[in-house]
Amino acid sequence: MEWRANGAAFIGSVNLQDGREANVVLVAGRDNPKGAMIIAPANGGSPEPLHSYLALLTPEQVIDILCAQECRFGTALTGQPE
Repeated sequence: MEWRANGAAFIGSVNLQDGREANVVLVAGRDNPKGAMIIAPANGGSPEPLHSYLALLTPEQVIDILCAQECRFGTALTGQPE
């Protein structure tokens, strides 16, 4: 998955298992339930938490999203926000 910066957020495109395309928006670390959001056309473009779409993502996509979130906002390696 390719990520692009948009202000303080990072955005990536993803193909859902039901054939739809959606955007993943990363705005905070994994400790924030709204740190990773999915914006899919079917819900009118309203952001939904990542966990709402887990059944429509492959394990590889989920790992990519979580790794990108940790790299940009995480504290696992340093114990402090980057």
